[in-house]
Amino acid sequence: MKFLPLKDYYRSLFVALFVPLFVAFLLCLHLYNIKVERAIEKRQADFEQVSAQVSHIMSSVNDFFDNAFISYQQPSVEQFNRNLLEGINQYDNYYYRHFSERQGEIVGKGQFAFSNRALIQWQQATTLSPTFNTALSLMQSLSAVAYVDDSGFAYVVRRNKSQSTMLN
Repeated sequence: MKFLPLKDYYRSLFVALFVPLFVAFLLCLHLYNIKVERAIEKRQADFEQVSAQVSHIMSSVNDFFDNAFISYQQPSVEQFNRNLLEGINQYDNYYYRHFSERQGEIVGKGQFAFSNRALIQWQQATTLSPTFNTALSLMQSLSAVAYVDDSGFAYVVRRNKSQSTMLN
């Protein structure tokens, strides 16, 4: 003999337990979704702040180097200094000239040819020395600043001159 109300009792007990658990589960998912959205918004705001700082710094660096190259292209008012071309070390595939501690060094590809054009180029390059030294002092992450042209001429100001790994 089956007792019919007992059969409905199990079903109603199942529904009575399932519905609140399901609602609690949906509520937890909703709260988790809100928490994730807030975390994403915070990360995006932090990223936009860092992005703005990087953009500002890069704009400043770009302006700095634009001004440096404008000063490089301006003709030098000084007399031609022939002493600038003295003390050049000629090697197999390149030439090298080291200036004083704060003025940097010049490296060129191939054989060096004494000419007025080379003298003007070297004078223009050495006028970049104060700008490059300023860049090295302002940006601690830089180990060197260099001007390189298409013909293989490079003017380099390095922070640490004890190693020449950058020039290899």
